[in-house]
Amino acid sequence: MLTRIALAALLGATLLPAQTIPDRPEKLAFKTLTFTPPKAKEHFVTLANGMSAYLLEDPTGQPLVTFRVLIKGGTYMDAPGKEGTAHLMGEILDSGGTKALNADQLSEKLETLAARVSSTMDATQGFLQMNLMEKDAEEGLSLFRDLLTQPAFQQDRVDLVKKQMRQGIERRNDDTTSIERYQLGYLTRGENYYTNRQETAASLEAITREDLQALHARLLHPKNLILSVSGRFDRKAMLKFLNGTLGAIKPTAQAKLSEKIPVPDHQIKPGIYVCEKDVNQGRVSIALPGLRRSDPDWHAVAVMNFILGGDFTSRLVMKIRTEEGLAYSVQSMFTPGPFFRGDFRAAFQTKVRTVAYGTRLALAELEKIRTTPVTDEELAMAPRAPWWIASPVPSTTRPPWRICSPRRNTLQVRRIISPPTATRSRPLPRPISSVWPRNT
Repeated sequence: MLTRIALAALLGATLLPAQTIPDRPEKLAFKTLTFTPPKAKEHFVTLANGMSAYLLEDPTGQPLVTFRVLIKGGTYMDAPGKEGTAHLMGEILDSGGTKALNADQLSEKLETLAARVSSTMDATQGFLQMNLMEKDAEEGLSLFRDLLTQPAFQQDRVDLVKKQMRQGIERRNDDTTSIERYQLGYLTRGENYYTNRQETAASLEAITREDLQALHARLLHPKNLILSVSGRFDRKAMLKFLNGTLGAIKPTAQAKLSEKIPVPDHQIKPGIYVCEKDVNQGRVSIALPGLRRSDPDWHAVAVMNFILGGDFTSRLVMKIRTEEGLAYSVQSMFTPGPFFRGDFRAAFQTKVRTVAYGTRLALAELEKIRTTPVTDEELAMAPRAPWWIASPVPSTTRPPWRICSPRRNTLQVRRIISPPTATRSRPLPRPISSVWPRNT
């Protein structure tokens, strides 16, 4: 019977009138999708202990709840000689047990609740997150509180994570991508800057369980934590329960407000730097000073970069990959600087004998976009840029400041790509270094 029903449905589908298919992708028509970003202030609350929290309930969504605590701190706090402390803490916070449960018991409890837990610590921040069924939210939040406030850092789990991290250190120089990344960091920020103080086997060996406990105690201050709760829940009931758990966290004598991110003072020296490795492919990066994320020209520069090397039809890709066939991967990017100026990088990989030629082509495109206005056709492509540049409809819920008007971008792009004046140019020795107009 089921087979006959399925066959009838299939035959019925084939009898539907054929829809007209446009002969060109750009002729496809879609209904207008209206999206209104949620306003952060409408979801913001302050818990009883002063912790900031955002509650975004979805009554019609899946019966799931996600708790996430953002931790203000990171590897910039690592003591000299113990690089990797924050990284190690982040890797084991979700799996090293609590005062009430050892690591195995914790794993079993999470499995019983069908809860997913993850944690990490990077250069400037970390997080602890739990996702579970709505019906288990209260029990899950109690366990989440214990993970956040009473981690055991069980020694055998610490040793296991250390072993895994050492394997990463041993492979650091196997891949030219990794070599390029950290060597470029040395050139742009200096070897002693926190982002370039690499973990070593010796620094990992020096880290003790007591070091992890001390860092955790230092960070466990309500003002160092930002909570978000999303999913299907009752806001009033959730707020009451939060105040009785995470909102009851009190800072200890060891807890301190996290210090500001240090600003690099390294003086960049323009030049050509070569790092040799016996491989048949060469990687090229052209690095220039970038912008702060708060810079008023940020969105304009983002659209300009989309035209230069941020899309499959961009100038760098068309010239180096499509026309010359020198490389598969070609791109340019701006690294957003939330705490200090970010960087710009144009990069590609090609065979060794065409490295110099490809570099000459890339420099010519950088000079061209500095001196010659982009075309109307290129500007018309801007709405195809990734949502964080120009799209009016982001792929996920984001605050309003992440959304940019394409019209405003277009006007700013025309201004920023005009030949810069002497006051707006960065006075570096190489002519190409004056591509970017703002020295911040």
